[in-house]
Amino acid sequence: MDGLSHKLSRGGLYLLLLTGPILGLATKGFAPLLAIAGTLAVIGHVLQAERLKAYVWEAFLPFAPFFIFAMASTLWSDSVGVFQSFGIFVSVLVFTVSLWLAFTKLSENEQDLFRTRLSISVVIGIILSITVGSYAEFFPQLAQILRNLSDQTTLGNIEILRQGNRSLSLMPIFLFLVSGFYWQKSRLLVIFIFITAFYIVANSNSQTSLLGLLGGLFLFALAWIIRKNRRQIFLGVFSLSLLVSPFVFIESFENKWVENYAPPIIKQKASGSVRQWLYFTYAEEALNRPVFGHGFKASHYYTPSDINRYMTLSVKQKVGRYGRDEEKGLKFPHAHNLPLQIIFEFGYFGALLLLFGLWRLTRLSFVGEQKPFQFATLGATLGFLMFAYSLWQSWLMASLGVALLCAMILYVDNKQLLAKDSNRL
Repeated sequence: MDGLSHKLSRGGLYLLLLTGPILGLATKGFAPLLAIAGTLAVIGHVLQAERLKAYVWEAFLPFAPFFIFAMASTLWSDSVGVFQSFGIFVSVLVFTVSLWLAFTKLSENEQDLFRTRLSISVVIGIILSITVGSYAEFFPQLAQILRNLSDQTTLGNIEILRQGNRSLSLMPIFLFLVSGFYWQKSRLLVIFIFITAFYIVANSNSQTSLLGLLGGLFLFALAWIIRKNRRQIFLGVFSLSLLVSPFVFIESFENKWVENYAPPIIKQKASGSVRQWLYFTYAEEALNRPVFGHGFKASHYYTPSDINRYMTLSVKQKVGRYGRDEEKGLKFPHAHNLPLQIIFEFGYFGALLLLFGLWRLTRLSFVGEQKPFQFATLGATLGFLMFAYSLWQSWLMASLGVALLCAMILYVDNKQLLAKDSNRL
């Protein structure tokens, strides 16, 4: 039985070597990848029936109050498919932990070999991503060609461009991950790939990718300058930004910050006026239920009760065609902003529970002081979520789960964790 358990866990783990090709060519494939790999790992653990590693539970324990509150909030959410989405969220957590445990079971030499193979896979994915995403710079006619082909076929829309944008959006997260891993081994390779990626992203149609890359660079610079108490300083800034976000976005809309102060590239390429109106809408609605929020996933196609007022404001602000969808609510299907989504769905009570979990996590003894590249990865993730996707999309949750696994595999010191765990058990 132990042999079968080991083979299943190991097989699930080695499926993660498909991370690179999926990143470059089929980002929605992260969902089935994590599901299949995680299921194999879970079955392997169940068959072996050994005690789970204590440090894993210690790492997740600080988030238990927020998790319980998030689960309870599904009861007052009006979102369609809220229980299904919460189930996917739980599954992603279970699969991620199970695959991490499968990795810790490998011998030290096997872990080193797996790290090397996984890093190579991610590098290949980054190269594929920037290759596909380079169409805007080297083949701008591709968009119109594909639209024409889509109009002429009965097989549906050709999603190469959308896939390329999704891939570029995720790419900075993995770019900073492997950059830190290879920095001491091959700096010239890291610099070359990074410059190439930055050039392609800056000239692409993926606004989210550029924001992620800039967010990563910003936190990298801060972590490079600030040598002490990095985590505490970052957590303090993040906490303040989260808690004041609704008030800031209301102030921004009412005083036309985008029109008066934003650079032209924000107005033109990042749809600044549209986003400003959307953030204002969700900020006001968040403050209508500030304590417990609207519930898990409630920002998905939310329709305000006074939708006509927001439509009138959108006309006055010259937002454009964005507005009402008769079947689903707002034309934009979600808040397009992580802090607003948190406050809108969970209120200030849920936000404080989340911040409490993050604060407790930074105080655990085995959570080492992160280096600049790891902070850059976090910055790229926040930049990716800050102005674009909703957190509860299945492919996105799976993508972030795989990214977290890559970070833990490439950076976490397993010797220290396992030694501490053996003393507890």
